[in-house]
Amino acid sequence: MNIDMILTAVADESVDAYWSAVRVAGEASNHVVDELLACDLYQMWVELSDLYEFTEEGSAGENDVVLVMRQAARQWLDLPRNGPSALRDYFDHWTTARDLVLWRDRLGGPLFSSLDASGWFRWESA
Repeated sequence: MNIDMILTAVADESVDAYWSAVRVAGEASNHVVDELLACDLYQMWVELSDLYEFTEEGSAGENDVVLVMRQAARQWLDLPRNGPSALRDYFDHWTTARDLVLWRDRLGGPLFSSLDASGWFRWESA
């Protein structure tokens, strides 16, 4: 399935955001060897789906992560397709948004302290 199709469905709230994030990461993983954009997409959506998994089921935090996924999908769909700087700005923005420090206080839980120490959600782009 096309990544844009999946993210369109996420943006319009017609599909489950978590499973769609997993599908986007899966689609991107097929191209991580030959396409830098696929690497960025894979990293981003795996981290968003992991963030969802580390929240309490049915909690306000889980809903917050879903809202973030939907916002990321909408912004992806609004990107100009011929502007590499727009893509870089998009990924830079979402790298910051996925920073565990921003989420730890919102979502809580003992897992987040250990993940923070390991740098789980931080990454440097190539």
